Amino acid sequence: MDHYETRSIDDIANYIIPHFEKYPLLSAKQRDFEIFKDVCWLILKKKHLQASGLRKILTKTAAMPNIASQRKLYLGNIVASLLRE
Repeated sequence: MDHYETRSIDDIANYIIPHFEKYPLLSAKQRDFEIFKDVCWLILKKKHLQASGLRKILTKTAAMPNIASQRKLYLGNIVASLLRE
């Protein structure tokens, strides 16, 4: 089994996303991938540097079906805190 790891948003946009668009996941994780892809594009557009963009990213991430419930609760608390500001 091959393994590839990156934290580079450019590598994700240029290699990871195109790979999974060409070879879609055949499981429920495809929905997570679609959200992941949306979040990557928001980061590439520098939307994460604005409060509204960060809220959008956190809201999308918290909505991922396969995310652990504890992390979902944590992200929900962050979003609620940002909405109060």
